[in-house]
Amino acid sequence: MSTHAQAVRYAAIGVLLGSGGPLGWLGLQAALGTLDGGSPLMEVFLHWQLYLYLAVATPLVFAVFGAITGSVLQRLARANVELAELAVTDGLTHLKNARHFHDWLRIECARADRTGAYLSLVVADVDFFKRLNDEHGHAVGDRALALISRLMAEGIRAGDVACRIGGEEFAFICSDCSQQQAMEVAERIRSALATTPLSVGDEKVSVTASFGVATYRRKSGPSSLFDEADAALYRAKGAGRNRVVAAASQTQRRTRSGEFQVSS
Repeated sequence: MSTHAQAVRYAAIGVLLGSGGPLGWLGLQAALGTLDGGSPLMEVFLHWQLYLYLAVATPLVFAVFGAITGSVLQRLARANVELAELAVTDGLTHLKNARHFHDWLRIECARADRTGAYLSLVVADVDFFKRLNDEHGHAVGDRALALISRLMAEGIRAGDVACRIGGEEFAFICSDCSQQQAMEVAERIRSALATTPLSVGDEKVSVTASFGVATYRRKSGPSSLFDEADAALYRAKGAGRNRVVAAASQTQRRTRSGEFQVSS
């Protein structure tokens, strides 16, 4: 509900609440006048200015305060949502942060245990990042992180979650995704990064990254999945960087339906 609609809603509630006061006062005074042997109409006639003031001013005051309350509550609700989002968002890259990564990986592993669905994890690390910072400065390093973040956000599938989990280390969680599919996504991002150099003055600076891919084995837990993807990442680094490598302990075989099954 918009702030304007919320304010109108609370103003209407204020009018209803405010109207009860004058009506109750009128009824009480009329009853007292009748008990004293007078006429209710005469009571109203003698004090009509008071009743008119109460009938108009009280609902108006309640309406104003109701509108203010509705607006404030709406803004507080929006601020709480924004704060919750900031708590799980990396400030530099605007990807999800490490806190969200570990929480979401745990949730997805539990879902895979429950349903038997595919789940793959890709861990990435910018190649020679320290050298990039030393040679060109931290501002260029930050631009490199922003570049890979943008390409990762554009390259993952709908429903995948991309995170920055360390200084120059990233990960994306691929739900309902086989190892082969995850490798294809990682290769797409790797290729896009390798062919998108940074402009530093008159110089074009190449930025690459290495990727490790692992697919979840039921009941193995999130730590095991992360360790396998991280080990694959370091194998990619050792093999020359700027490449995608699958977990060493995992192989794939194609079933009759054409899907891939992962075994260890």
